Amino acid sequence: MKGNDLLKGLTYVDDSLIKEAEEHKLKKSPIRLVLPLAASFALTIAVFTIWSNYSNHLPLSPGNNIPPIVGNEGPHSDKGYILYFNEADSQIAASIHIEGHFWEELTSAQIEGLFQDITKKYKIDGTVNYSYKSGSASVFNIDARFNANGKDVKVTIAPGEMIKCYLIEGEPIFSEIEGVNIEAGIFITDKNSKGQLNYIYYADFKIDDIAYNVEYIGNKDDKDFFTNIIADIVLGGKADLSVLENPVVPKLRSDRLTEIEAYGEKDFGAYLLKVPNNYTFNDATRFVNQNSDFLSSSWSRGYDDIRITISKLNEQDKERIVSLKDTKLYDMSLYPIPWAESMPRDKANIIENPIFKIEELTIDILKLRGYTRNEQGGPGKNIINMRFSVLYDDILVEVNTEGVSYEYLFNELSKIPHV
Repeated sequence: MKGNDLLKGLTYVDDSLIKEAEEHKLKKSPIRLVLPLAASFALTIAVFTIWSNYSNHLPLSPGNNIPPIVGNEGPHSDKGYILYFNEADSQIAASIHIEGHFWEELTSAQIEGLFQDITKKYKIDGTVNYSYKSGSASVFNIDARFNANGKDVKVTIAPGEMIKCYLIEGEPIFSEIEGVNIEAGIFITDKNSKGQLNYIYYADFKIDDIAYNVEYIGNKDDKDFFTNIIADIVLGGKADLSVLENPVVPKLRSDRLTEIEAYGEKDFGAYLLKVPNNYTFNDATRFVNQNSDFLSSSWSRGYDDIRITISKLNEQDKERIVSLKDTKLYDMSLYPIPWAESMPRDKANIIENPIFKIEELTIDILKLRGYTRNEQGGPGKNIINMRFSVLYDDILVEVNTEGVSYEYLFNELSKIPHV
């Protein structure tokens, strides 16, 4: 599990800071979002309820219509542990930016400190995510998983609180295992293309000042299984976060630059296009972390926009380098919107952003990249959009424009020196 796997659950606010940010949909999606609360990041949420350490247990009444589930199978059947499963009716989506985000894969010693006794039963792996600011690193959360009887269980641990991402109608019913208050629930997804439902079991709880979220995607009859998993984790005891202290902080950078500073940036500034004076400079960011190392700048003029992102070519980029003979990989006229219906799924990442070598670039190729969204940029004016990248030796220049001419782009890209 890589550090960027976290982005499947966490979406960063600023696209100029994290290029690999992903969007999350509301309602009936099998993707689960777990967000620890911390003062060090900005957070935007569509709809949410804050989960805190509730002290009251709501009694089960006929109006609740939620039968108790007794863990009568498995290692804890003699204890008679009970989880009341609330029925969740929606998910929420959120955007988040972790200041100074970096991560490390958990070592076996760290896993033993975090999960203690249950490491004797399960092989656990995971990632610790840190936030670095003011010269100090702190644990943001731990994203872990293990396999129990052929079924994957995901566990997120965070200091303090977490935001609840499954919503239920009314007040939840709480369960208790060995003095730990637990809100458990089931979220049932819509049917997939095969007519199948997913049952997402989740539990939120705290052991002292450490928050936990446990999630498992299974079948309708997995309530006993999940109850025993929660008992395993609770009985394993509180995670010892001290085993995560003193991490090795990698090179990190997240600097806002002026226009002059962007053009003068020593690594990538020479590859910025010269933008006409009638465009307004919007922003520039120099960003470095374990996955990314880039300079991104943008300008606008009315309905017209230019964004340039410069980075070094990496192994993942290489698959997007196209041959000029293979027009199916870059001719946008072949793919009407919506692209999800017209583009081949296995080639969409190339078609949406192909890489051309600068020595092979022509204005005719750029004209094949233009497309419109039936938008109006003023009376009688369609907005031409383009997205593509140009390779200068090992430097990659990504271009995103709206309302910009092919001639301008070709001329400016041709002027960039091979440095």
